[in-house]
Amino acid sequence: MKLCRSCGETLELSEFNKNAQRLDGLHSYCKQCSRSKVRNSYQKNHEHYLQYKRNYSKTNPEKYRKYRATRRAREFSAKPSWLTKDHEDQIDSLYRLARDLSESTEIGYHVDHIVPLNNNRVCGLHVPWNLRVITQTENLTKGNTHCND
Repeated sequence: MKLCRSCGETLELSEFNKNAQRLDGLHSYCKQCSRSKVRNSYQKNHEHYLQYKRNYSKTNPEKYRKYRATRRAREFSAKPSWLTKDHEDQIDSLYRLARDLSESTEIGYHVDHIVPLNNNRVCGLHVPWNLRVITQTENLTKGNTHCND
C-alpha cells in the first residue's frame, strides 16, 4: 500500500507507475492522478501543442514525411490479408464518424487503436474491432499505451 501525494488516498502498489529514480521504484502520484494531470496540461496548452506540431511539420518536412510513411507502413502491415470488403467499410465508417463529429462539434475526434499497432508489450491489428472513436484529448493522453500498461 502507498499514499498518493496528489489525491491523498492509500492505494495498492499496482496503482502507481514505475519510476526507477525513486527509492521505492514508484511514482509518488497514482496512475489516475498522473493521467488527469497530463490531460489538464494538454487541455490548457492545446493551441500551443497544435501550433508546435504545425511549425515542426513545416520546418522539418523530411522528418514529418518519414513519420507519416512509417505510420502508414505500420498500419499496412497490421492490416490482415483476410479482411473482407465489409470490414474495410466498417473501418471507413469509423473514420467518417470521427470526421463528422469533429466538424459538428468544437471537440476533435480521433480513431483510436484500442490495442496499439506498435507497443513494447503487444501489437494490435488495424481491424474494425480494434478501433473506436474517442476525443482527441483522450487519444493523445492515452498515447501508445495499452490498458494493461
